[in-house]
Amino acid sequence: MENIKLFISSVEITNFRTFKEKQIIRFTEGINILVGPNNIGKTTIISAIRLIFDKNKFGLDINDFSKIETKEELKNCSPKITVSVNLQKSNKEGSDSDDLLAIRNWLTDIDNPYKAKITMQFQLPTKYEKAYLDAVKDLDDIGSVWLELEDEFLPKYQRKYFVGESAQPLMDNSLSRFNCQYLPAIRDAEKRMNSGNKYLLNKLLNFFIDYDLKSNEELKKSDIEKKMQKRHKDFHDLAVNLLNNLSPRFKEGKKEMLKYSSQTGATFDGEEPEFNSALNDHDILKEFSLVVKNGESNVPINLNGLGYNNLIYISLVLAELQQSRSNSYFGDNSSVFPFLLIEEPEAHLHPDMQYDFLKFLQNNIKDGTTSETAKQVIITTHSPNITAAASLDDLIVLSKYKSGVKIGYPGETFIDNPKDKKFVERFLDVTRSNLFFTNQLILIEGLAEQMLIPQFMKADTSNIQNRHISIINLSGRYFIPFLRMFDTNKNPDTAIYKQIACLTDLDPVQGKQNKSCPPIFQAEPDSKNPNIESIKALKSANIKVFSQDEDSGYKSNEGWTFEYQLYMDNPDLMPLIFHDSMRYCDAWENLKKMSIKNLSIEKISNTFQNERSKQMDGILKENHNTNDLSEITDPKLIKLYLGTMFLYSIKDKGLYAQELSEEISSGKSITVPKYIKECFKWMADKNGL
Repeated sequence: MENIKLFISSVEITNFRTFKEKQIIRFTEGINILVGPNNIGKTTIISAIRLIFDKNKFGLDINDFSKIETKEELKNCSPKITVSVNLQKSNKEGSDSDDLLAIRNWLTDIDNPYKAKITMQFQLPTKYEKAYLDAVKDLDDIGSVWLELEDEFLPKYQRKYFVGESAQPLMDNSLSRFNCQYLPAIRDAEKRMNSGNKYLLNKLLNFFIDYDLKSNEELKKSDIEKKMQKRHKDFHDLAVNLLNNLSPRFKEGKKEMLKYSSQTGATFDGEEPEFNSALNDHDILKEFSLVVKNGESNVPINLNGLGYNNLIYISLVLAELQQSRSNSYFGDNSSVFPFLLIEEPEAHLHPDMQYDFLKFLQNNIKDGTTSETAKQVIITTHSPNITAAASLDDLIVLSKYKSGVKIGYPGETFIDNPKDKKFVERFLDVTRSNLFFTNQLILIEGLAEQMLIPQFMKADTSNIQNRHISIINLSGRYFIPFLRMFDTNKNPDTAIYKQIACLTDLDPVQGKQNKSCPPIFQAEPDSKNPNIESIKALKSANIKVFSQDEDSGYKSNEGWTFEYQLYMDNPDLMPLIFHDSMRYCDAWENLKKMSIKNLSIEKISNTFQNERSKQMDGILKENHNTNDLSEITDPKLIKLYLGTMFLYSIKDKGLYAQELSEEISSGKSITVPKYIKECFKWMADKNGL
């Protein structure tokens, strides 16, 4: 097996399906994973590569043109599709290379690393262009133009290939040296393995038979051929004896089977049907089939699940890629570049299998000099299990942006922050990997928000619940490392273009202890959550932070935490739930019996009578220079006192949020906090994109 030294460095697509204007997609050696929402262009990229390299090329029809073209553009000239693939030498390889000779006419740069290019154009030949322009010039609507093109001119379209810096027509068979294997999303693996005389399994059996000889580097080629010839002869001798034993058993039966042949005209001019009694080892190989061995029993392939059969099929495809590289077997027809295109490998696979499958591919092609199968693998996926198993450098993220598509390379956004990159890769589990699959995200701090924000969306009047927004729980204030991937201000060419809202608590700090404390004690906080200013400092239009601060209509000493704000915005409804998940249930029940107008801090304090209330009483007396709580009658302070006691009453925020979520789901109305409403409005207006 010769070493593979090429890889696809980029693909340029113009006027093909999703992409009207030229779109350039860059790739790396090894694994490349295309992710993004549905109908964003992932399959278009795979199909564009297949247009050049797949030996089973699909035909192009009217729907393969970008339908974004205007009537005026179509009347100005006939549309054409252009796809270019750029290749370059692996950085891991030396300068001497057999594959360089194979693509010598493709070269665009002979320096190290050398680069090459091939372009496919699907266009109307020049001699028909005037007829096309005359045919469409008086058509009134764009539908009529497309119909005229499809009926009269599409049959005349031609697919042509050009190579090299000067785009010379491809005149040799160099394209055949590329082995492109395409695995579609929905595969009939059993049929693909076992259809026809030249099915995949049979091809592999013919290659790998006598592999102990074919792969023996210590034997001379002539010695290998002699040994293989002897094996063929030995099998032939066995087959003759076998058939000589079997043929007499058909002597009388053959007469009965073929007695009507003369009557049907099948025998004339001395010819008559007969059974072939010759048999060689390759004939036997055609009858081989795969089974799954389970103990003493063999289970036929057709009785296996779709997922299991797909894994078997993929393993055979990888073996075929290995076979195609054999110079000794194929000579100058061996592949200089075998690669794999896989659409949605998660189809029919259990999540654990998805993870293991990607890890296998990564390990299989990790070392380009010793890899036995594919040099490069390009995958499309909707599976967070697969993206969770990938590195950021493997991911290529497609996002809708205005009327087009933006390509993001998250691994490249951490060039100046390698520590943040490692942090994000560690935290990108299956749940957080959802952030790659939608165009709008809300990043939150904890479990309570994760359970309640979807309920708030349903209560909101902006129909935001229909926008397929992903809510990503960062389990803390880890906004900045994640936001680097979406910072279109700093990284306009590599960032992921998505609208990102960050919901974070104000958490004001007062005093020397540098601890968050209740707003009831604060005239003006010494400081607040530093993440808020850090996010604003990014100055990226697609990223915005929302908190209980002045920007969302709060006064400087009002905001604190998420749960606290729930009470402050719902004083008549809160607390909705007082079960075992909360403290001080008896006190709250007693307060509910009192008239709100008659409540005072003194009555509230006497109702609770716990360490928290006593601590608050002491600080309030000190701040108001009094020993008598009855003198503190400000209604706002009463509300702040109740809100603070409410927060201290929650033993388990996650459990409380779950119970509250169930209450809201059952029809209990709730007022969404102002800063969260502002977030929803910004997302609904799409002000960030």
